[in-house]
Amino acid sequence: MASSRLFNSIGRIGIGVALAGGIVNAMLYNVDGGHRAIIFDRFQGIKPDVIGEGTHFMVPWLHRPIVFDIRTRPRSIPSVTGTKDLQTINITLRILYRPDAAFLPKIFTNLGLDYEERVLPSITNEVLKSVVAQFDAIELITQRTLISQRVSELLTARAAQFGLLLDDISITHLSFGPEFTSAVELKQVAQQDAEKQRFLVEKAEQSRQANVIAAEGDARAADLIGKALGEAGDGLIELRRIEAAEDIANQLARSRNISFIRGWGNPLHLQELCANRREKVAIRSECLKLVPAESIQENTIQIVKQETKGDRLYLNAKFQSPLAKLYPHLVPTEVATAHFQLVLPHDHRLGIDSIPIGICYPGTGDQGYNRRRLLTANPLIKQYRVGSIILENPYYGLRKPYHQNRSSLFYVTDLLVMGGALMLETIALLHWCQKMKLTPAILHGFSLGGHMASLAFTVWSGPLSLLSCASWSTSSTAFCDGVLSRSIPWSLLKKQFYENKAYQTFYEYLRDGKKSTQSNLIVADPVKDMMRLLMDEFTSLENYARPVESNIPNAMFIVGSHDGYVLRNGIPDMSDLWPGCLVRYIPYGHISAFLFNQSLFHHAIAEMLQRQQPNVKLKKNPIIPPVTINTTTNT
Repeated sequence: MASSRLFNSIGRIGIGVALAGGIVNAMLYNVDGGHRAIIFDRFQGIKPDVIGEGTHFMVPWLHRPIVFDIRTRPRSIPSVTGTKDLQTINITLRILYRPDAAFLPKIFTNLGLDYEERVLPSITNEVLKSVVAQFDAIELITQRTLISQRVSELLTARAAQFGLLLDDISITHLSFGPEFTSAVELKQVAQQDAEKQRFLVEKAEQSRQANVIAAEGDARAADLIGKALGEAGDGLIELRRIEAAEDIANQLARSRNISFIRGWGNPLHLQELCANRREKVAIRSECLKLVPAESIQENTIQIVKQETKGDRLYLNAKFQSPLAKLYPHLVPTEVATAHFQLVLPHDHRLGIDSIPIGICYPGTGDQGYNRRRLLTANPLIKQYRVGSIILENPYYGLRKPYHQNRSSLFYVTDLLVMGGALMLETIALLHWCQKMKLTPAILHGFSLGGHMASLAFTVWSGPLSLLSCASWSTSSTAFCDGVLSRSIPWSLLKKQFYENKAYQTFYEYLRDGKKSTQSNLIVADPVKDMMRLLMDEFTSLENYARPVESNIPNAMFIVGSHDGYVLRNGIPDMSDLWPGCLVRYIPYGHISAFLFNQSLFHHAIAEMLQRQQPNVKLKKNPIIPPVTINTTTNT
């Protein structure tokens, strides 16, 4: 009986504990991290208080907690809208949004738990249509930063009316209708046809004049040929053979895909250029002596044209290339004069007001000023009030030799002269910029232009910044392994290499310079190996003075992780060559990096100027992010 009473007592106690536990459990609720709760009261409705994270009490049946996730979430919203010139575009906006915790009672009362479905699509389409309608189709590309800024401002304000906070807004997709795309293609074809017809007319006129002159000299030529054959014998025949070979080379030059169409160049010039690089250009103190500051005065630079368009001032100028003064036999007459265009705000007083300046180097085939002025100089003026010196490349545009077609260089030595000329011209320009208060300065360029900027960066001893895009520590892999190697006439270079002992001697000279690393290796292709050694000799940053220590943190390399032109495998890493420089990788190839990252390049230019001089006056100061150096493999 006693045991029976004991078990009955334990049972009653257990039932009581269970009932008490159930009641307590019904009175508690949890709010997880990143969440907030509001209370629905059956008599009073939604209470105005917002409950924070943790465990809280409530009155069962009377109260019901409603929990909201207040963490940032992404959402992509597509929209089809029209531009100012009535073109249809497809645009996608990616939004990072979250509810404002203070407005949760209002959000639930007016919108419910699916508030984002009710609000975001409608206000996003409304804002996009109102902003895009203010711009032409072409302005959506050239002024993308401005458009994104306006959309962000308006959409943030509209979302705030509904209690939503937008942490980030970005345009992730922009495409035009098929009619507009077709119209652009037809316009380009029409322009090319018009240019072709103009060229044919000019060519016909030149041919007519040449025929007249040739007819007048035919009679005299017949007598001279007979006399020359008697005096020179086979010499005249050899001259005609050389002239025929030159004519073939001129025809090859008309192809945009062939470089070095006449081969290596004078082997004596190769020797001289190599010795000059090692003894003078590669040593900063010796290189600066070639262009002393006192040799550059205000009148050294000759302004040949001045023009104001809108809010910008354009000054075309020229000066004699220092390399032409030092080595006139190496520099063609057309290349001897350096040309550039200075782009400034229309109200700038040259020599009186101070303004940051960027020296912009051209990429491969970028002749003239138009492309860099449109894509680089004008946006830098508008967004950051940074001026630009658009430097014409030797052998390009106004500096192109008479018989050269487009950017197809005749000789390998032309490329070497190009690099040496640009390095000395940069020193002259930096001296002039200091006198004209165009400071602080940055050197920048894309591809070939980026590498030329890097080479010039090594020879300056004063404060300076660098932005090198789509280039690396040497150009040897670009010419020997990358896509560009397909444009090299290897058969011609091979023929000249084996027919002229001077080239083989120079090759051994280069190999001796690499004795510690690779001269004992068996070389499968001496011609390609000579090209690799030659490019490493003249373009590898490892062979030049390391930049001034205080300038290295002001240097940035932006590299495409899928770049098929500039290959990085097997060559020195910039983080090892210049410890402390910035290296950023973007998920693009060589061409796509240029097409889709102009705003990134502009921001990086302003950022590097700000690193050099933190108090520099910029129209819009970029936020300098922490230094991050990524590593990746080349694709």
